[in-house]
Amino acid sequence: MLLSAPLVDALSRLIWQLTLVLVLAALLVLLVLVLRRLLEELRRETLARRQAHARRLLLERLRDPAAAPGFPDLPELPADYLIELVDELAQMVRGEGRERLAALGERLGLLDRLLRSLRAWRPGLRVEAARRLAIYRGERVVRALCRALFDRAPQVRLAAATALLDQDGLPVDLLHHARHDPAFSRPGAIGFWQRLAETRPDAFLRLFEEPCPVERRVPMLRAAGVAGLTHLAERMIADTAAPEPAVRRAAVMALLDLKHPLALDALARLLADPDPRLRADAVVAVGRRRLLALLGMVRDRLDDPDPAVRFRAGEAVLRLGQGGGVPAGGRGGP
Repeated sequence: MLLSAPLVDALSRLIWQLTLVLVLAALLVLLVLVLRRLLEELRRETLARRQAHARRLLLERLRDPAAAPGFPDLPELPADYLIELVDELAQMVRGEGRERLAALGERLGLLDRLLRSLRAWRPGLRVEAARRLAIYRGERVVRALCRALFDRAPQVRLAAATALLDQDGLPVDLLHHARHDPAFSRPGAIGFWQRLAETRPDAFLRLFEEPCPVERRVPMLRAAGVAGLTHLAERMIADTAAPEPAVRRAAVMALLDLKHPLALDALARLLADPDPRLRADAVVAVGRRRLLALLGMVRDRLDDPDPAVRFRAGEAVLRLGQGGGVPAGGRGGP
């Protein structure tokens, strides 16, 4: 069926008008997107200037002990940013500076927000809230952190327990949780044990001397080494002969952290340990710590029956700057 000329002209005009409308609509959308982008950049620049001003203001006030603790001229900023800023500055100051930051956070409502976040559905938010509550004091904070010791997420329980160590008193139930909660035997628990060793050495020593599962003994040994508890060196030396490979390894690494005179002898024994995983860890430790006194024993591991140990030994020899003496077949891959 052929269309008449007037009908063809009408359809052509309609198509042209629709095309024009679509082009105008596309231009309008593009203009809106450009304006939105410009407004967003302007908002970010303004926020960045206010953030920089707030940071500078807080640092100036914290450096000046005579400054008033109220910070009345602090600019209006999102609560999340202020929480991060206060937490960042709290890692840089101690004593009165932390107390003044805590007072500012409470006045700005940051403490209430953190307490609410401690009940958030996302574990990550609860972990951050528990960690950042460490600078605040008071019964409300202690009660909230003690409740978090029963959180379903182990990382939240650890963060709450670590924050409680910064409170004035040690909650009675905290050591009970440390003894019986499997979360405190996880590899990530070393931060709690190190903090306990630094802030409550008597409590740490009491738990260290008690019989405990291997999983808990390992992070406690590493924490004792990092915290520099030299009076526990004899126990560490005894643990280098423990039947559990993980305990032997942790004890040797703790002695190395203490820079104990017998650390090299313990590491030399680890280089000949029956467990190939421990021999591999030992040669890695020699290379990373640049222990040239054990270079000969590391060279012996180039012919180890385990391919992973041979590979790590080759890396350690190269790290020690002795790559020219590595045999051609001494770095067999795993």
